[in-house]
Amino acid sequence: MLKKKAKSKPLVKTASKATARVAVKKVKTVVKRAKKAATEAVKPLKTLLNKSQLIQHYVDELDWERRDVVAFLNAQERLLMRSLAPKSVETFLLPGLLKITLKRTPAKKMPAIKKGQLVKGFGGVEVKAVASKPAWVKPAGVRFRVRAMAKLKGAALG
Repeated sequence: MLKKKAKSKPLVKTASKATARVAVKKVKTVVKRAKKAATEAVKPLKTLLNKSQLIQHYVDELDWERRDVVAFLNAQERLLMRSLAPKSVETFLLPGLLKITLKRTPAKKMPAIKKGQLVKGFGGVEVKAVASKPAWVKPAGVRFRVRAMAKLKGAALG
C-alpha cells in the first residue's frame, strides 16, 4: 500500500489579491508623486530643518511611515560611515547631488638639526634648537572634499 505524501505548507504566505492591489496602488501613487515633484519648480526653504522636521518632511512627501523614514536615514548614515572608513573606498556619492572624498595626509617630520643650531620657530623668529633628534612637525591628518554635482549646482544657481 502506497502512502500519500502530505502536502507541505509553503514557507512564505502569498498575499491575497486585495492586499496585492493595495500595494500596487501605493506604489503607483508614490511614482505619481515623484514624477509630479520632478516637474515642479523647486521652492526654497525659509528656515533650516532640524532632524525631526526633516523626518516629518519625508513622511509627508513620500507617504512613508515615520519608522521607515528613520530606518532609511540610519541606513544612509551607516553607508556613509562605511564608505569613508579606513581601508574602504573613501568616497561617498549621492548621485546627481554631491560627492564626498577623503584624503589621508601623512605626518611630516622636521629636518634633522644639531643642538644649538638656529632654526625658524613660530612667527619667523629664530630660536636655538634644543633637541638633536628630528621631531614630528605635523601629525597625520584627514581632509574631506565635498563636491557639488550638476543638480545641486543648478538648484543653487536658480
